[in-house]
Amino acid sequence: MKLSDTQWAYLAGIMDGEGSFSIARGGRKPSYGHPNGYVNWQLKISIGNTNDKLHDWLLEHIGGAKYLGHRSKTDKHKSGYNWQLHGKENMKEFTLGVLPYLVLKREQALIALETLAINGKNPELRERHWLQMKALNRKGKTVETNTPNTSPEVKIESELP
Repeated sequence: MKLSDTQWAYLAGIMDGEGSFSIARGGRKPSYGHPNGYVNWQLKISIGNTNDKLHDWLLEHIGGAKYLGHRSKTDKHKSGYNWQLHGKENMKEFTLGVLPYLVLKREQALIALETLAINGKNPELRERHWLQMKALNRKGKTVETNTPNTSPEVKIESELP
């Protein structure tokens, strides 16, 4: 991945807005053939968007895979695409490249790097990373603002005393 600083910054903006660092958790309950069952974790780095050109640019400059997302039954909505990066070294290089420029997903990127650095199975550490990532990516977080809800007047932060 030979990208300029400007391109890494652009990708960080895309990741902050439409990308995702996540850890999928799966496995099997104890059953015939797997008497003890098992759990596995998989780091995922992806970007979802409706712009085909963005995904083609990602494929050309970063690699990975492009998947067609939902197809609308009507023409009211564009079809979505999902780009995913594969391979431990590719994920590490990508995450290190965008990390200096990330604003919103910096913590997720750091957990991703820690997850990539795990040697061996280490299920306790993988579980901890999964729980941390899940909490950071939780939908419906409350956002604190400096503007009181009771005031009909909107104030810009720079104008506040």
